[in-house]
Amino acid sequence: MLKYYSELKFPRITVRNVFIFPGIPQFYEKAFCVVARDSFECYGRFYTRNVYLNATEEQILKNLNLLVKLCPGVEFGSYPVMNDANYKVKITIESSDEKTTNEAFSKLLELIPQQVIVKC
Repeated sequence: MLKYYSELKFPRITVRNVFIFPGIPQFYEKAFCVVARDSFECYGRFYTRNVYLNATEEQILKNLNLLVKLCPGVEFGSYPVMNDANYKVKITIESSDEKTTNEAFSKLLELIPQQVIVKC
């Protein structure tokens, strides 16, 4: 499906739930903002914290599972990284409430051994 926007010099291209942003990568951000206003409902702001660890997912899995149980209103992401000398996994913490996000972040820092925390 093609849809034209007066703010953009190219059409929005979609195939089912996939959006295609043609062109130079520097323009993607502007294009996404324009398309997002029209295509996605937004129910507020999300608050995100990131923690970078020098440990594998397997090494922290029990602690992450416990954290998920302790923080039911929070979304967690675990992203392994290959070929990076600085860290092995990135943990994301996200919710629609800033206090809830920060509390989950603090709990994560309590549960994860300090020696594997690279950056937070």
